[in-house]
Parts: sequence; structure tokens; C-alpha cells
Amino acid sequence: MGYALRHVADLIGALREMRRVLRPGGTMLILEITPPEGRVTRALLRLYLKSIVPPTTLLLTVDLRAMELMRYYWESIERSVGPPAILDAMRRAGLDDPQRHRTLGVFSEYTAINPPPDAPRPPR
Repeated sequence: MGYALRHVADLIGALREMRRVLRPGGTMLILEITPPEGRVTRALLRLYLKSIVPPTTLLLTVDLRAMELMRYYWESIERSVGPPAILDAMRRAGLDDPQRHRTLGVFSEYTAINPPPDAPRPPR
């Protein structure tokens, strides 16, 4: 799943469904944009995604809907669930070894393993 987790209303339910269709022993991979932790970096990304990208999109596409979509992009990132909640939801959905790797300060790569059906489950 890429750049869509922040749009899911029932995080655990969505992860359980993803686990259901993933083969046993398979790896779940999720890529998401996470607001930077630093105040300056966060402010710069907000400025870029809220104030530069939308009007540039309008200029290039001459499409108000495309501009609104780009404006919404930052809003959805800013309101997204934080990494600790995502890792916890992965565990609660029955996935093993959930991990998060951060790249370039904004890309969160989440991985977890779908355990075999006969694997012992830790208490929840």
C-alpha cells in the first residue's frame, strides 16, 4: 500500500484485511509520508506542499480540481496517524515483527510478516 494508509478510517480492520489476503509468511509493505519531526523541516515541507505545489499544479494543468487535490495532500499528511499508532495497529492486526524505516526524513516504510496459521500468538 502506498500513500493511502492515512485515508483509512479503521486502521486495524484494514490491516487485518490486508493480512487476510497476504500469503502466510508474506511480508506486508506500506509506504507513507510522515510529517518531519523537526519544526523547521516540517514548516518547509508545509510551505512547499501547501503554498507552492497547488498553484504550480494549477498553472501546469489549468485544472482547479487538480489544484484542490494537491492542497488536500498536505492536509491529509498533517492529520495522519503517527508511526507509534501504526506499529501498534500492525501488532493488534496479528502481524509479526512490525518495523518502521524512515527515509529522507519524510518517507515511512512499514514492514511486517504475516505469520503462518499455526504460529503461536502472543497475548494481546
